[in-house]
Amino acid sequence: MRNHCQLWRLTAFSVVLAVACSSNSSSSAASGAQDTTANALETSTSDTQDSLGAQVDAADTKASDTGSSLPVCKPHMNTGCPADQHCGYDDADKAACLANGAVAAGGACQGTTECAIGECTQSQNGTTVCSPYCISSANCPHNEDCVGIVGKPYKVCDMAAYTACTPFASKCPAGQGCYDQGGQFVCLQEGKGQHGDTCNASNDCISGYVCAGASANAPGLCRQVCHATGAPGCDDPTASCAKITSSYGYCGT
Repeated sequence: MRNHCQLWRLTAFSVVLAVACSSNSSSSAASGAQDTTANALETSTSDTQDSLGAQVDAADTKASDTGSSLPVCKPHMNTGCPADQHCGYDDADKAACLANGAVAAGGACQGTTECAIGECTQSQNGTTVCSPYCISSANCPHNEDCVGIVGKPYKVCDMAAYTACTPFASKCPAGQGCYDQGGQFVCLQEGKGQHGDTCNASNDCISGYVCAGASANAPGLCRQVCHATGAPGCDDPTASCAKITSSYGYCGT
């Protein structure tokens, strides 16, 4: 079985959403079969060409250990495989031709083997969908965000549909809060971080806060969401409201 990993991405205003990996282990099949459970997907903007992007190119050029005589395929382009197969990654994270599942990109899934393309990933809104591989948003069907998997040399398109929300006004489903995602506020699973706690993702914090100042190399801090042009403002009257959108931001202290 392949590792169950979470996806990450960097959002505007240095807000990062990230999660952890847990692993299942078993021997890899000679065909390079993938696991039947969903990887955990995170939300983010990630056209940033960090080291992951370079690793994707390197991974795509590696021959798989399947013993196949087929040319090495390109997962982010889905080229180089027969019509009944798609280009993905095997258990060794090497490019390989894999059997097509019945679920198209963006369709609901329970495991990667169900997908006709990409991987079955779980987003922060709780949905699991088949997500095509990518290097940037240009590889995604409708320019969706291209999200990297922590510890993996490839990325996938974030195909989940997120529910828009308004801080201080709209309500999200139970267990979710209204968080910044690349300059837009959407409902995500609520975290536990309090004011001033370190964080890697906005929804590492409790509802009403965002993760400010986080990057791929360093954590940020949970900061209170504020109205950029009026009340509600910051609990600290001396703090300024750093804008995320024209209407909302986060308190500087």
